[in-house]
Amino acid sequence: MMIKQLRNKRIWRFFCSIKLALTLLVLITIASIIGTLIPQGLTLDEYIRGYGKTLYNLFAVLGFVDIYHTWWFILLLSLLGLNLLICSLDRALKFSRRTAGLIITHFSLLLILLGALISALFAQKGFIGLYEGEAKDIFFIKDKPYKLSFKLSLEKFNLEWYEPKTHQVIVYLKDRKKKFTYSVKPHEERRIEGTDYSFTVLDYIPNFFIDQDGKIMRKSDLPNNPALSIQISHPQRAIEQRWIFAKFPSFSSNVNKDIKFIYNWKEMIKEFQSYVKVIDQGEVVLSKMIRVNHPLKYKGYTIYQTSYNPDELNWTGLQVVKDPGVALVFAGFIFLNIGLVITYYVKLKS
Repeated sequence: MMIKQLRNKRIWRFFCSIKLALTLLVLITIASIIGTLIPQGLTLDEYIRGYGKTLYNLFAVLGFVDIYHTWWFILLLSLLGLNLLICSLDRALKFSRRTAGLIITHFSLLLILLGALISALFAQKGFIGLYEGEAKDIFFIKDKPYKLSFKLSLEKFNLEWYEPKTHQVIVYLKDRKKKFTYSVKPHEERRIEGTDYSFTVLDYIPNFFIDQDGKIMRKSDLPNNPALSIQISHPQRAIEQRWIFAKFPSFSSNVNKDIKFIYNWKEMIKEFQSYVKVIDQGEVVLSKMIRVNHPLKYKGYTIYQTSYNPDELNWTGLQVVKDPGVALVFAGFIFLNIGLVITYYVKLKS
């Protein structure tokens, strides 16, 4: 009865209007475009390097560096949610088989907006770095510490590389001052353009090492010192073999000074994994290997594998995320599809 009385009020008609909904949608779209064009959540130094201090100060005042948490963006979402709620109630008073799908659709959009608001107000997205054997319950959001109700312990960090199927070799000719770049497969002979030279990749060692007896060894599978063994041929010269090193391009066991080879090695990470334990109230309650797209979930937090340090392979960087609004957003999309199906079904039957 109260809703029926309110329907005659100007304020009800205002919040129920399509014009208001379209205006709010346009404003939210513009804000979202700005939030896409201007990176969100960077450090002060990164913003100043990218935009300068004056422009950064303007962005900070307007809230453009953290749009989705500003009061005015949350207000726009709230007004749109209120608009959808009143429209849903208005439709519910005219409930029929024809309006059922539309009411469910309005309800689904309301759920999505509510989830987005909860995420904007309460979501946490931070970072925690761990060394092997270390346990922490503190993560950081923009250099501000936050405490977990449990500890994360890194048991082991593992990094895997792809074995390269082709090798990029750069060739310099001293007399002609020319440079050529070739992608060469192992044991494939490649002719150097405009010359009688050719070369063949004989061997690849990811971590080149020479022992005390002068024997060349593969110290490990870690690409700490990638090296190629190449054979250089010329019809008027003796065949030469030399090692070229990716991280030491100036060092080479070359005999022929007229031609120089550079190994342009590119790091190709296959996967990085963190073996983590969750310690709650002094006891290990969960163990999991975290890798890309395979996070750890515990007490509403999701822990993602995000980074590593090539100079410290006993360290890992993990992203800590808690977003209580996600479930409502997912539920909203489910109801949205249901509402659309019902709407089209009713139209087809009528």
